[in-house]
Amino acid sequence: MAALSFKAFSLRIGEDEILRDINLSVEPGEIVGLVGRSGSGKSVTALSAMGLAPNRARSNGDILLNGEATPATGTRDWRQIRGRDIAMIFQEPMTALNPLQTIGAQIREAILIHNDIPADAANARANNLLTRVGLDSESISPQRYPHELSGGQRQRVVIAIAIANEPSVLIADEPTTALDVTTQAEILSLLRSLVDEKNIALLFITHDLAVISQIADQVAVIFEGRIVETAPTSEFFASGLSHNANRLIAERLEAPAQEYTSQELALNVVNMVCTHANNRHFLDSRSPTRAVDGVSLSIAEGESVGLVGESGCGKSTLARAIVGLQPMAEGAVTIDGLVLNDAKPAAIRQIRQRVQMVFQDPYSSFDPRWRVSDILSEPMYLFGARPAKDERIKLIETALTDVGLASSDAEKYPHEFSGGQRQRIAIARALITDPSLIILDEATSALDITSRNHVLKLLMRLQQKRGVSYLFITHDLTVIKDVTRRTLVMKAGKIVERGKTSDIFAKPSHDYTKSLIAAAPTIKRPANVIDAP
Repeated sequence: MAALSFKAFSLRIGEDEILRDINLSVEPGEIVGLVGRSGSGKSVTALSAMGLAPNRARSNGDILLNGEATPATGTRDWRQIRGRDIAMIFQEPMTALNPLQTIGAQIREAILIHNDIPADAANARANNLLTRVGLDSESISPQRYPHELSGGQRQRVVIAIAIANEPSVLIADEPTTALDVTTQAEILSLLRSLVDEKNIALLFITHDLAVISQIADQVAVIFEGRIVETAPTSEFFASGLSHNANRLIAERLEAPAQEYTSQELALNVVNMVCTHANNRHFLDSRSPTRAVDGVSLSIAEGESVGLVGESGCGKSTLARAIVGLQPMAEGAVTIDGLVLNDAKPAAIRQIRQRVQMVFQDPYSSFDPRWRVSDILSEPMYLFGARPAKDERIKLIETALTDVGLASSDAEKYPHEFSGGQRQRIAIARALITDPSLIILDEATSALDITSRNHVLKLLMRLQQKRGVSYLFITHDLTVIKDVTRRTLVMKAGKIVERGKTSDIFAKPSHDYTKSLIAAAPTIKRPANVIDAP
């Protein structure tokens, strides 16, 4: 008997048919990979299985959990089911976690809701879960809050909560998009071991076929709300890929052939140090952690530089410090010849207009009560621009279409979009002020291959046209390899290797760099398969 099954399931929101005649099942001890583009219906399928579909959604067909029909959406019966029989690892961990509770308290809560055990036992179990997902309590205290963790570390906390009660069905919605390749390999191994040891049924949702080839037993491709192809993983990759699957394969993106010629620096960082306090009370004498430890880097006008490293190594802290959102303990930042450290408020506003940032977690960077048109208009007003209404509308429509969205999306709210679509809105917001430097913090991690390539090509065109500079912070080595001239490798707050991107990939010198390149996922195919020329 299937642990989770969809029987001719369809879902409509208003006049839009989101899911169409979904037939899909996951057996105990099996991993089914559900792959598709951003906005194809992957996350809505997962939310429907959890009873979390929008209240105004209308559905037909059945969803069965261990052979029994699931309760209607919004009923109290779900309280006894979620977290115990079925659990979910959400795509955006920051929005899935309570910012006012420590990570230890949130894991304990998941345990105590479904188990009548003493608080001490729940604490011990929570600590064991953190250790199991790679967050040892000695290095990452259970007393930390979500905002004190990196994106990858927050994702591991969400995984710990999901597996706290060993559910029979686990849904993982893009669980590795925020993780570096080494951490991704560890999480995939963890999920595989949970399935094998506990006989869990796992529905693994992603747009990455390389990940699916490594972990899934069955593959289902969803396109425009329909399951258009299903097959065992070995057969799916055995005779070349179908037309539907090929849509999800990364095409080679070649950076512009000409080298940048400017000697002017868009960004110069000298000996930056950023610290995180470890003190929880006045008797705690531990020294602050140096999240960024003496980092220096520069980016010329019109240059693209890549920054790679494991989750928690300090990449995002460095990015936030560059744009003035994170205090520096030491060092200096110069943007377009203006020194951020010594600048007066008026100069800081001018600097921030010249540098924009695309954050790793797009949903938490939006006001959920604002329409997309308001989100894209805000930077114009912050920096003193007062365009006429017609001009403002035209700028917004251009920004949306440039990143692959429709101009009509301007009147929607952030919750009406998929994770990948929200990331495109964040990129549109960064582009709308015509900056000279854009810092992209895992900006393409939530995008499917087609959308990712579309956005990267757009960024390359803008670079050629406007001379904009980029700092690509990512764990996706294909992005770094395709679109950057130089690469910096970061570990434990320090730059451990730097040089031309081609040289680093061809002959990495540092052991850590070698491990990153070796851990990058590739599509596994049977040995007897030869791709057609």
